[in-house]
Amino acid sequence: MFLAMLIFLLAAILALEAPRLLKNKRWGELGAFLFLWALAAFLSGAAVLGAELPNPTDLLTAVFGL
Repeated sequence: MFLAMLIFLLAAILALEAPRLLKNKRWGELGAFLFLWALAAFLSGAAVLGAELPNPTDLLTAVFGL
């Protein structure tokens, strides 16, 4: 149920945003939008399916040595 709602919402966001960017030939913004949309789709899909996701705080700690 949640996966179907997630797919519907992701498709709706894509259907609302992408045509406008294509029409105005905003290629850079379209590329950035598609990258972030794909990342969000992957992470939210993994969360809905119950996959073990890494903690972003661990990455920040490793990078900055906090």
